[in-house]
Amino acid sequence: LQSNKINQALSCVDAIESIDSVALVEKIDSRATRELPVFIEVNVSNEDTKHGCSPADFSSIAEAVAASTHLRLAGLMTVGLNSPTEANVRRGYALLRELRDTAAQQLAIPANKLELSMGMSHDLEWAIAEGATIVRVGTAVFGPRRLVARGESLPYTPVNTCDECKKYQSTAQNRNDVNQHLLVTQDAHVHKIVRILVDKSPANQGVD
Repeated sequence: LQSNKINQALSCVDAIESIDSVALVEKIDSRATRELPVFIEVNVSNEDTKHGCSPADFSSIAEAVAASTHLRLAGLMTVGLNSPTEANVRRGYALLRELRDTAAQQLAIPANKLELSMGMSHDLEWAIAEGATIVRVGTAVFGPRRLVARGESLPYTPVNTCDECKKYQSTAQNRNDVNQHLLVTQDAHVHKIVRILVDKSPANQGVD
């Protein structure tokens, strides 16, 4: 979140998932007028193309959020390593989970009160196996992004859908309604019900 967009964001968002510095915590807190859930974004892969704080800086940012007046630490977020190798991608997700557990202990917050927002359409199962509680699956639901020329409109068209999803999507008024459906279609139109996968994840067993 850019500093010059803070006021605009605060007028219309329910949470911010891109906190990456103590300075940003302080700027948002000074302008907020209500409690605002925030996620600390961590660059677990240390890639130059990724946003987020370094794992080494995470604790100081978490402490700043805890000391703020208006912000509430709701969880951690990351974009996984850009790699087809499962072990390498999962290593980063495991690191985010470890940071979550450390923060929960240091701040006296139950671990299950801190979300792990990690994993997208291409690696959501790896993320869930490492404890993800939120996955971001826009491509699986809506298909690849299509560029639109300035002034051109692009109608919403459901993609990657089987008959069951098409029946639901035919009654949906907009993309937000479809998101609430929580059904994600993967290759061969296999349904992945995210909430069930998350609940059954070995990484989430025994978390109170």
